[in-house]
Amino acid sequence: MSPEEIKAIRQRAGLSSGALAETLGLVSTNGRHIRMLERGERSPSGPIVRLLEMLDRGELPSRYIAKSKKRGRPAKAPK
Repeated sequence: MSPEEIKAIRQRAGLSSGALAETLGLVSTNGRHIRMLERGERSPSGPIVRLLEMLDRGELPSRYIAKSKKRGRPAKAPK
């Protein structure tokens, strides 16, 4: 999965990098890991790729999607 695809998925989901990190279980990184993925400085692991794909297809249950730190409310489910 390319850095551009990761950023596009995050943006379509309406999540900040911190909220996406929380959704993916990367809570200790405060979004830094996501920003590194989006810049191509790190490669996503297999489980992260699967979760991103599920988020993009709208298959990730909403209870697992973190509240967007930008908006303070749950992100919209991707279409």
